[in-house]
Amino acid sequence: MNRGSHYLLLIFGFFLATTSLWILGSELSGARITTLPTSPEVATVAAQRRVQALRAALFGGLRGDLWSQLAYTYASLMWSDPKKADDALDEARHSATRALTLGPVNASVWLFLADLGIRYGKKDPNPLECLKMSYYTGAHEESSVALRLAVVSRVDLSVDPELERLFRREVENVLSYRPSLRPAIVAAYAQASPQARQAIETTARDVDPSFAKALASLSLAQ
Repeated sequence: MNRGSHYLLLIFGFFLATTSLWILGSELSGARITTLPTSPEVATVAAQRRVQALRAALFGGLRGDLWSQLAYTYASLMWSDPKKADDALDEARHSATRALTLGPVNASVWLFLADLGIRYGKKDPNPLECLKMSYYTGAHEESSVALRLAVVSRVDLSVDPELERLFRREVENVLSYRPSLRPAIVAAYAQASPQARQAIETTARDVDPSFAKALASLSLAQ
């Protein structure tokens, strides 16, 4: 082996060792919050790991998954009073945007960013476009379905026919193939916009008339 090959092997070995330490360091210092919290209680627990998540994201640098974990530690904003927005909102939006810049196929982060936009009146990025990206990148991710139904149901679907089509398809899919998620439709219906409520009703009548009648009873009781 000549001297040039020897140097190349040393450089390659150094690169592998450095990369391994970078990955290992990020994992050891991370918060390990792999999914978007779907309840205030889980969000509160996630918030307690923010320091670890921030340390890992800064150390990992270009790893979108670590920025996603940092964004998830701000999930309590999804249940907070919109009138009490503080610096945490900007930090959450920055983390989520950074995560999507590095890994644009994360449906949960798109959903999180959309909810913040709707709840706090932020138009950039467009919350409706973020919702559609959540569908495009993770329409069949069961962990996102219930929360996405809740978020989309608050929107005036008449302003975006494509989003309405995606919403109807998800309702139809739940009614046809995911009976365990039917309570999520009921919960979404209870707080839905008039346009979303109509979309749920008409889809339910086509797929399961008995379920549609139950929704009608809920509507009368409110």
